[in-house]
Amino acid sequence: MEIEETPSISKTSCFICSTIPASTHFGVASCRSCAAFFRRSIVLKRDYECKRKGKCKIFQADRSSCPACRLKKCIANGMQIKKIRHHCDKNGPCQRTIAPRAESELTKCPPTLSKMVEGYKEFIEDSRNLYFALNPENAFSRKVVYKAATAQEHAFIDRAGITYYLKMLNNSFHPFSELSIKEQKSVLEIFHFRFTFLNEFYLNTVFFPGNTDKHFLHFGAYLDFKNPEYLFSYHKNIDEASRTFFPIVAKVIKVTKKFQALKVDQTEVVALMGVALWREIVSQFPGRGYDEVLARIQAELSEYTRNTNGSDPFRVGRLMCLLRGLEELSLILSECLTIGLIMNDVRPDTNTDLFKT
Repeated sequence: MEIEETPSISKTSCFICSTIPASTHFGVASCRSCAAFFRRSIVLKRDYECKRKGKCKIFQADRSSCPACRLKKCIANGMQIKKIRHHCDKNGPCQRTIAPRAESELTKCPPTLSKMVEGYKEFIEDSRNLYFALNPENAFSRKVVYKAATAQEHAFIDRAGITYYLKMLNNSFHPFSELSIKEQKSVLEIFHFRFTFLNEFYLNTVFFPGNTDKHFLHFGAYLDFKNPEYLFSYHKNIDEASRTFFPIVAKVIKVTKKFQALKVDQTEVVALMGVALWREIVSQFPGRGYDEVLARIQAELSEYTRNTNGSDPFRVGRLMCLLRGLEELSLILSECLTIGLIMNDVRPDTNTDLFKT
């Protein structure tokens, strides 16, 4: 007789997907992800349909693969609909009677963007602390000293930073954490370059405003536009490597000028990160309701730009056009990497190996 293997479940594991740890939500021991899924499904009156006749296995690695079976398992394990506070859970915290807001407060981030911005601020601080961990001689002064960097040096820091931005996405770009590990890797294989470039272009406007000779790479390092060959100074054939990747440098210069001209602020760049992320997620996993997340971020970005740049009704359009430049930049990078590998054995580390499943 065949016996189906079932993952062991401890007292502190989620009754829905077996994730550890778990705590009581809606009357059942469950993880935060499953609790949020149950609440959102009920409040938004989602009507899911299983494509496998209702026989899907719901465990941590694939808990997002079938929302129909996941919701059915939530209810079957005793999650109580009556414990959901509809007047609070549909639109966030309970509304309290407050005094009218001052005009200056209207420019504050909308709810979703506010959470994302806080996560990005933490990512920046983590990245700064990584610099001091690697340069302890500057730890007491807390002064970041910048110098030109090679592609090899930048790839090392970029790889270390993946831990920080993955934490940011899971904690602040809800509901990214609901994706399985396999799904997250699939998304990040495409999104990684776009996030990296957005982060660089924004911080470039912060640390090198109006400087046309430098481009921020990471804390303590920049790309020297006057001497781009230094980027490949570690390679045995510097000239060949520089020629291969010249299209990247040329495109970076163009996009840098656009970011500086628009003076993109922190909230706007975080919104662009969110749009780029959820566009990719919607593209890979249609029909799961993630398009609603994308629409909400775009709506909040429009509201934010109206409040902060009311004199420029087309600003949100100009911001969205920046994403097209980033997509082109990512494509050019992929082409250059392929050409470099085939023709010249020139292939800087891109760290996308971490996202292979």
